[in-house]
Amino acid sequence: MNHTHSGVSPKRRTVYYSPRRSARRRSRTLRRVLLLAGAGALCLWACFSLAALIADGPPQESDLPAAAPVQTVDEPAPEEDNTLRIAVDAGHGGSDNGAEGVIKEAEMTEATARALIELLEADDRFSVVLCRDWSVRSTPTERGEEAARQGADLLLSIHGNSWEGSSQDVHGFESYPCVPGSAFYDESMRFAQLVCDEIAAAGGTLRGNGGIRYIYFDEDDNRIIREKGDETVTGMPTFSILEHAGCPALLVEQCFVTSATDVALFGDEDGVRLAAQCYYNAICAWADGLPA
Repeated sequence: MNHTHSGVSPKRRTVYYSPRRSARRRSRTLRRVLLLAGAGALCLWACFSLAALIADGPPQESDLPAAAPVQTVDEPAPEEDNTLRIAVDAGHGGSDNGAEGVIKEAEMTEATARALIELLEADDRFSVVLCRDWSVRSTPTERGEEAARQGADLLLSIHGNSWEGSSQDVHGFESYPCVPGSAFYDESMRFAQLVCDEIAAAGGTLRGNGGIRYIYFDEDDNRIIREKGDETVTGMPTFSILEHAGCPALLVEQCFVTSATDVALFGDEDGVRLAAQCYYNAICAWADGLPA
């Protein structure tokens, strides 16, 4: 709050005598005197020492103590990190719940990501890259850039789908790799196929052409979805996390959070662990297929 002057003279402040305050003042004064005296004595000693050194001349080599032999210690060479760096992105999060239905999308994606990280950290072939802090909301572009900054070799972004306006039970799994014509298209597609194979083997329904789709955004930011097999290079942008990851990347819609059928398979406590196991198996197979 701002205060304005009223034109009234301020009241004089009365200071009362305090024996304790006076004792503290005397103590501070004594400490200052002792410090000054000590500093003066130190200066005199330095002057006398310098004068003696000038009078005696520089020390002769015979007067100097023999140098101790230098001992070398064999330090171990730093270990090379030969692990594959897997970026795991739990979609939405922080203050962003994502889609809501039978469950909240952000809760499902975080539970799945944590289960997958647990599997990856138990495997010495992999190290984990987090695209964001768990409690922080960040943009898809920032998440992709964080994966690239940490040198990720592969990125998996986990999301959930939703459907409104119909009593129909819309459900199923779909995935979106880097689009045709992009630098990491081939490896992203290979990973996407491995993931879809695992999901289908676990009982999941694959939407579209085998669960793999491409997504584009036109100049008005409208979504355009094309099925696997249409490798037309459009030049249009796709999901920004895929564009900025700097490595093969895949965004998955793990289940419809509005579908009780889907949630029972891949969205509840057991379901997220099943999905994480599918992703882990696919990551292992993807790594095994890399050139030596």
